[in-house]
Amino acid sequence: MAKSAASLICFGASRIHMSQTSELGPVDPQIKYTNDTGEKMWISAEEYVRSYESLMETATSGRAKRLESIVQQLVRYDARFIEQLKSAQALSRKISIKLLKAGMMARKSEQAIADAISAFLVQEQSMSHGRMINMAEAKNCGLRIREIPLRSDLWNWIWELYIRADWVVTMRCGKILESSVSALSVGAAGGTR
Repeated sequence: MAKSAASLICFGASRIHMSQTSELGPVDPQIKYTNDTGEKMWISAEEYVRSYESLMETATSGRAKRLESIVQQLVRYDARFIEQLKSAQALSRKISIKLLKAGMMARKSEQAIADAISAFLVQEQSMSHGRMINMAEAKNCGLRIREIPLRSDLWNWIWELYIRADWVVTMRCGKILESSVSALSVGAAGGTR
């Protein structure tokens, strides 16, 4: 999986190597949000801005029967924060296009690139920041993809690297010592497993 910022890194490559089980993901900015019950969650910056703009449009269009309820909802938004989120969205888009323009989509215009990768940029299309963009979808976006066959030597090496890296990160491991029959890991704080 190369999701979110990792997908951005992939945009800077001349080619992306993927298997049938590989995933890229949307690069739309996410924000930490605290709901009315105090629960912290991550939501799409685009959804947050869109909800604000929808309320503003309803309030200013004259269609609202009771303006008080709209105003009560708008009080919860900070217009400065909305602008900050719009800037984050524009930056994500700009970085994505710039990386692709410098590499695998060098011959396309910026607008053509933005249109091609809208599945990565537009939350309304992906519907979820965690949504998988598989190899076929990535190819349909115009990304230069090279398929790595499952069970090939290269895939097995990548899988082994992933397993080892995951072990180091999740176990907060400082060092791993292995033999053909056993393994010993030393934690970053000095503990042994």
